[in-house]
Amino acid sequence: ARRRDGEILFIESNIYVIPTRRGYMLGATSRDITDRKQAEKRIIEARDYYLKLLENFPAAVWLTDPNGQCNYVNQTWIDTTIQPGELAQINLSDYWAWAIHPEDVQRCQAEFSLQFSQRSPFMLQYRMRRKDGSYRWVADVGQAFTDLDGCFAGYIGACFEIHETIERQRELEKKRKKQEKARQKADRKAHPGGDGGDDLQDGAAPGAGES
Repeated sequence: ARRRDGEILFIESNIYVIPTRRGYMLGATSRDITDRKQAEKRIIEARDYYLKLLENFPAAVWLTDPNGQCNYVNQTWIDTTIQPGELAQINLSDYWAWAIHPEDVQRCQAEFSLQFSQRSPFMLQYRMRRKDGSYRWVADVGQAFTDLDGCFAGYIGACFEIHETIERQRELEKKRKKQEKARQKADRKAHPGGDGGDDLQDGAAPGAGES
């Protein structure tokens, strides 16, 4: 409907049948739902605005529905993990698991399922597939979110690369183990009898060395 001043109105009408002595007649009620329609339009515009922001966010972003199924990944995710020819071969619901290293999938899915059931925030570390087929370590941070009515609507997550940090930690661990091995080798050279030799001397019968 349109007002005299040109403003468009949204009208909701309900038509119903009224029985009469001579048969039936139609009745109708109408109400102005312009405010509701305008609010719905603003919600859609806001959703599209934030999705547009997520599209070019400098991290791989994913969303799930209330059942835990992936229903959105941003363009950064696609550009990072998927070659153009692979896009049509993968279902959207499989994007998240598909990008995880096979050795990390079971662990990550189990942890995600646990946190999802508890509606808890989480952080996972796993190897994410790159479009060239290589894998790099990422920290995947997930958080539950709600709709405008306050109802649980799913999870949103973002992946941040930590590959260099993990590699440095691994190198430090290798160096520590190497140093520990060298120390143990030096101890054996300094004490050829080892702990067993010391125990035998200390455990000798009293007076065994006396004359």
